[in-house]
Amino acid sequence: MIKMTLLIARKQGLSVDEFINYWTGEHLRVVMSVPEVTRYSRRYRQQHNTYAAPTHTTAAPFDGIAEGWFDSLDHAMSLIDSDNWKTVIKNDDLAFLDVSRTQIMLSKEKAFGSD
Repeated sequence: MIKMTLLIARKQGLSVDEFINYWTGEHLRVVMSVPEVTRYSRRYRQQHNTYAAPTHTTAAPFDGIAEGWFDSLDHAMSLIDSDNWKTVIKNDDLAFLDVSRTQIMLSKEKAFGSD
């Protein structure tokens, strides 16, 4: 299993509520309209930052995490390299993300213990 993790930050000037509403509404509709998303990905999750952290550390400087699951690295790269990713999805990112702070990691999951 390959996981694509995107650490994302909201665009300057957007409130947290505006960011979440756009991400869970319009952007999700845009992402799900891309045929390569349904062709190559197995699961998509959003994690929204609570901005809480213990006093001995700092909260992550991101507003959320988008996570996609794929059967293979080839499937993940086929989505990321698709014209629709580069134009449709990346174009919509500009509406609500600080793309200069977005980070991506493609990883292999290693599970230990029971779920």
